[in-house]
Amino acid sequence: MRCYKHPKEEAVGMCKVCNKGLCSVCAVERDGFLFCATHGGMEEVVKHVEEEAFAPPARYEEARPAAARAPPPRRAMGARPRPAIPRVRLHGKASTTVTPAIVGGIISGMLMGIPFVNFFCFIWLILGGATAAYFLILKEGAAENVRGSISQPEGMTVGAISGVMGANIAILLNLFAAVNFWDMVVSGIAGLGTNRETANLIFSVIIADPNVDAISLFARYFLMLVSFPIFGAIGGWLVAKYVK
Repeated sequence: MRCYKHPKEEAVGMCKVCNKGLCSVCAVERDGFLFCATHGGMEEVVKHVEEEAFAPPARYEEARPAAARAPPPRRAMGARPRPAIPRVRLHGKASTTVTPAIVGGIISGMLMGIPFVNFFCFIWLILGGATAAYFLILKEGAAENVRGSISQPEGMTVGAISGVMGANIAILLNLFAAVNFWDMVVSGIAGLGTNRETANLIFSVIIADPNVDAISLFARYFLMLVSFPIFGAIGGWLVAKYVK
């Protein structure tokens, strides 16, 4: 077996958690167990491995006849059971929040840019922030091969960033829909029994009116830049608080 980080070096052992081959340089010994550099620096993981290794063996029920006892499950040859990895606190860098924030921003921005679907605006904004925070947990956990959680400030931060991105996507979609589908949608609303002035008012509320002046459009954009991050931060906070 070769070291996972130095393929030219022979492995002296495997990480107790991720089973990666480790050379003498990469191996971290903690209380007689070998770990890779990532898991060897995580006190909660090391403690959990030690507790599991030194736990007393389970006792079989002696009163039951041997024939009634279920045989232990068979493992494939060479397979090693991995210890259950507890959730540890992840510490994401600023650069790692970009992709999760983009994913959350696309979700909230697309939903908020679709006419009439954006009636449920608060739900979509919270959903976008929650998606960004949860994606950050998955991304960081996969990078460190642990089940992790993030702090509430980190969840709120990535949720708020996703809200900013969602606001930019939503305003572009709103303008596109207003320029290309204004007359068609207004005529459809008016056909439901309302006059055209009311139909114009309804559509201008859910979609930016292309006929208004630049100041009004900027005011709408500024309102979105303020409100979207607030609700996105709420979604990120919910994920950080309850995904443990």
